[in-house]
Amino acid sequence: MGATGRAAIFFGSGKPFKLIEYPVLDPGPGEVLARLDYTSICGSDVHYWRGEDPVMEDLAANGLLLGHETVGHVERLGSGVTTDSAGQPLAEGDPIVFAYFRPCGRCRACTQGRVNACETVMGGLLRPPSEPPHFVGAFADYYHLRRGQYVLKLPDGMTPEHGISANCAAAQSWMGLLRGGVGPGERVVVQGAGGLGLYAVAAAKRMGAGQVVAVDAMADRLAAATALGADATVDVTEFGDPAGRVDRVRELTGGGADVVLEVAGVPGVVDEGVRMLARGGRYIEMGQITRGSDVFQVPALALLMRNISLVGVALYDPQILRDVVGMLGDLRADPVITRLGSGHRYPLEDIDAAFADAVANRSAERPVLDLAQGGPA
Repeated sequence: MGATGRAAIFFGSGKPFKLIEYPVLDPGPGEVLARLDYTSICGSDVHYWRGEDPVMEDLAANGLLLGHETVGHVERLGSGVTTDSAGQPLAEGDPIVFAYFRPCGRCRACTQGRVNACETVMGGLLRPPSEPPHFVGAFADYYHLRRGQYVLKLPDGMTPEHGISANCAAAQSWMGLLRGGVGPGERVVVQGAGGLGLYAVAAAKRMGAGQVVAVDAMADRLAAATALGADATVDVTEFGDPAGRVDRVRELTGGGADVVLEVAGVPGVVDEGVRMLARGGRYIEMGQITRGSDVFQVPALALLMRNISLVGVALYDPQILRDVVGMLGDLRADPVITRLGSGHRYPLEDIDAAFADAVANRSAERPVLDLAQGGPA
C-alpha cells in the first residue's frame, strides 16, 4: 500500500508507550486488513501496565503491541475473501468485529471442539510488532487479520460504538455462561458488576435464566445491573463478613444458585461464591488473571460432598460472536449498554493518560482510544 500507520508499543510497567510508525502491508490471500475505529482498555491491559504479570513484563522488554477489545472497518480484503466468517458479503468499508486470536484448528483441543482451549493460541497473541505484518494488536491504527481469523460484519443500524466490547467483555461473559451450562429458569449469581459482569447479566437473561443476582460493592454498578435485568442485587458493603453475603444470596435464590460466575477478580470471593451454590451447582472462574496474586482457597469437601463443579474459562469460541453481536444490536438503545461503550475518549497519542484514567476509574465504563483522531486520512 505504501502507507504507514501508528502503533503504541509497550516496553514495560512504569515506562511510557512509544508511538512507532510501521508500513501497512497488503493483506495476503484469505487475510483482512482492518482500519480500527475504537479500542477500549481492558482490565488485562491494566494488569500488564502495572507490571503485575512477570511473564508479560519480560516480553515487554523487546516491545509489545497490546490491545484487543476493538472494532473497526475493512480497509482492504486479501484475495479470495468475499464474505465474513458467517457467510455475509464483505466489502471494503464494512464495519466489523473480529476475534483477536486464531485457534489453530489442529491440536487436540481444537479437533474436539474446544477451540478456546487451543494449545497454541496464546503464542499467537504475542507476536512481535517489529516483524511483519506489524499490526498484531489493537493499540494501533490498523489490525492485520490472519487467514482463518474470525471476522463478522456488523448488522445494519449497529454503529462501531455499539460493538466496541463485542470481541472481549461481552463475548467472554457469554462464553463463561455457556461453559456454566446456564439453562432456562436457572438461578445465576454474578460476582462483580463491572464491564464483564454487566454484560453477563444481560447475557444470562437472554439465555433464559429465571433469576439473576448481581453482587458488587458499588451502588452505580448495581443500579446498572438492575437496569439490564438483574432480578436482585447484593451490596457487599452492607454485610460485615462473607457469611452474611452468602446467607443473603441463598435466601434470594431459595437455597442457592445453579451457576455463580466470578468476574470480580478478587481471590477472596471464590470461597464465598462456592458457598452461594446449591448442591450440584457450577462455579465459573473467569476473573483471576494476574499471576502471583491469583491463589484462592476452597475446602475440598465443599466441592466434593455437594457435587460442585469448578470450571476455569479463558477466551471463547469465535462462533459465539454472532450471538453476542445479536444481543448488542438488540440492546443498542439501552442506556447502560450505550454507556459501557462510551468511556472517555482519548487519541492514540494520549494513551498514557488513558491508562492513568483506567487505573483511577472504578466505574464500569472503560477509557476508549478514538483512533480516528490523528490517524491516517
